[in-house]
Amino acid sequence: MLQKNVLDYLDSSAARFPHKLAFADEARSFTFGQLRACARGLGTALADLGPQHNRPVAVLVNHTAANLAAFFGVLEAGHFYVPLDLQMPLPRLRGILETLSPAALVYPAGEETLAQALADLCPVLCAEEGFAHPPQDALLDARRGRVLDIDPVYAIFTSGSTGTPKGIVIAHRSVIDFTEWMADACQFTHQDVMGNQAPFYFDLSVKDIYLTLKCGATTHIIPKKDFLFPTLLMDFLEEKKVTALVWATSAFHLVANSGVLEKKVLPAIAVTLLDLVEVAEIHEDESLQVEACEKVFFNNGLPGFERVQPRQG
Repeated sequence: MLQKNVLDYLDSSAARFPHKLAFADEARSFTFGQLRACARGLGTALADLGPQHNRPVAVLVNHTAANLAAFFGVLEAGHFYVPLDLQMPLPRLRGILETLSPAALVYPAGEETLAQALADLCPVLCAEEGFAHPPQDALLDARRGRVLDIDPVYAIFTSGSTGTPKGIVIAHRSVIDFTEWMADACQFTHQDVMGNQAPFYFDLSVKDIYLTLKCGATTHIIPKKDFLFPTLLMDFLEEKKVTALVWATSAFHLVANSGVLEKKVLPAIAVTLLDLVEVAEIHEDESLQVEACEKVFFNNGLPGFERVQPRQG
């Protein structure tokens, strides 16, 4: 069946694996069934705010599993989400919201003060309150039915390093087509365990999110502090039995240059994906311990990945 909405992935995985772990951080986890239930609750709460359709909804993110449930709740309401780092300075957040004119702002529990500082710009809703909202299936089905595959899934604002931050909008069809290709090319299955490094306001994280949804896999959000202590990071990956990594090359550099890969090999990791242009740069960087990296990270499934063993199974 041809998907037209990324939520089709969530529906499918929740039906096949309702009790299987979907996303987890240090403090909280969601099964696929729980994820869908929370998303539909929040979706109903957002839909109750008004009849608007296909509007941006800002989501303040702090790199937790609950952020992802919030994203899917926005989609359930027939809108598209815009992740915003809650660590950004308040004037920048206000500037983005003024540009965006969102239907609502969804914020994590405990961030009421920040949310109220933005409440003059749009309605604000605590994600946890939304998750607990009774879902209205007919309302959500009607909202879903109006979404086209060319409608947006999300928008991400640039850093603004060269000027005013700009919003980049990505459609359902783009995410679906890329996810289908990537799942097939890398042979991802429900048995895979992803180790998420990228923040959710960085589009590299989209690969972790939607491969997990499509395949019924599991994603563990790696604690930021573990990247400061690579030995702890390797212990985390081993403990969670991580099989796949989609990391920014800068994170890869950090781990590789620490020397920890010479001391510990993680046989469970079968595939790691990096920007292929940046991979070429890595091979030219004499300070990077390339051979140690290849033992752990590279998979012979995509062009540009060399001297590695193909994935088994």
